[in-house]
Amino acid sequence: MNKKNIIILVVFFAALFLVMFLLKRSDVGEIRDKSGRKIVKKKEKPLQIKKVPVEPAKPRSSHVVRVAPELNRKPDGKVTFNYRWFVNGEEIFNLNESILPEQYRRKNNRVYCIVQGFQGDYETKEKKSKEFVIANSPPVVGYQKVKDFSVPGEFYHKINAHDPDGDKIEYSLVSPLGMGVELDPDTGEIRWQIAGIPEVERKVTSEDGSRSYTVKVPDRANARVNIVVQIKDSDGAEKIVSLKLDLATGRDVSHLSY
Repeated sequence: MNKKNIIILVVFFAALFLVMFLLKRSDVGEIRDKSGRKIVKKKEKPLQIKKVPVEPAKPRSSHVVRVAPELNRKPDGKVTFNYRWFVNGEEIFNLNESILPEQYRRKNNRVYCIVQGFQGDYETKEKKSKEFVIANSPPVVGYQKVKDFSVPGEFYHKINAHDPDGDKIEYSLVSPLGMGVELDPDTGEIRWQIAGIPEVERKVTSEDGSRSYTVKVPDRANARVNIVVQIKDSDGAEKIVSLKLDLATGRDVSHLSY
């Protein structure tokens, strides 16, 4: 073998060794563990909308109804969404927001939303929410301060309620029954002629201890009366209102918690 061939072989094997070395060490952008083994990073899945939950799960006309699309992975940047709402099978045009406007939140309306995501020039596939029906809403009670009253005397209070769906509502007295409390089923007006504070029997002994008497005195410790009213709409949804009256002070002590 002449000198020229030897040089060619040397150059060939040197080039081959260099190529193999570079292939073995081609770890640019790769992650290796402490032992030098390459950690293969899985290729991320294409960004897609995994599901479109409806909030709340059982919406009523009195609720703020929205959809909250969830992605299949954490995005690398900002993602915007396009919303297409359908009410009773018809698309609501010029409406591109996550919240369903109040005028479409009507009892028995069938609603769903189709959502699509955008990130730069990339578009996800459209994803449809479940179809839901706007449920019946119970009556809503407005704030109304209970005025102080005299005992004995008349107690008066009007419960101001309305139905978000426009249903007819009716008021009915739950308790106390048999004490003279009157309730108008149409207007929610309460009237009660209070004769006095409930009495309790007490045993009294004379100063010299020779005689004892049983007398009736106002039972101020148990002078509170709860007036409980049921408000029901024509579809059966109801609301309970409770007034706690202190007959000893002539005030409502329920703090209008309803």
